[in-house]
This record gives sequence, C-alpha cells and structure tokens, in this order.
Amino acid sequence: MQNRIPIVTATPALKDLYIDKGIALGIDQEKRNGKGIAETLNEILKKDKSEKYDNLIKKGKDYVKKNYSFDNMIKKQIENYKNILKS
Repeated sequence: MQNRIPIVTATPALKDLYIDKGIALGIDQEKRNGKGIAETLNEILKKDKSEKYDNLIKKGKDYVKKNYSFDNMIKKQIENYKNILKS
C-alpha cells in the first residue's frame, strides 16, 4: 500500500468522517479550485517529512484496513444478508 494523504472538500459530512479523525486534509469549498488545490499540495510538499503527515498517513492506512479490507467487507456483506433473511 502506497503512502497517500487524502485531500477532500471540507463539507460537514467529510469533516465528520475523515478530517476530524485526522485521516484526511480538507480544502474549504471556496478554495476547491486549481489554486486552492495547488496551495494544499505545496503545503504537503514543503512539510512531507513532518510527523503531522506521517501520523495522518498511518491513521488513514489503519482506518482503511479496519473498515474497508476485503475480509471485513465480506463479513459485513454476509451479516447484511443474514439480517435480510431474518426479516
């Protein structure tokens, strides 16, 4: 798995799901254009060795493994099917 820093639009839902958990950076909706994205990328490139981004990457990887790994997705799907059959 590559080291990546997710960059998302800072909407209320994405703030709750990812930004506030420290697993993504957010761009204000008004800055969601070429200039705003470039500014965010330049910030990351200037500080790419900082612990802030290392922690963000680690948290993001752990979150994805826990919530979206193939095995977990299959388990969740089987649970959903069982719940449908019980209805």
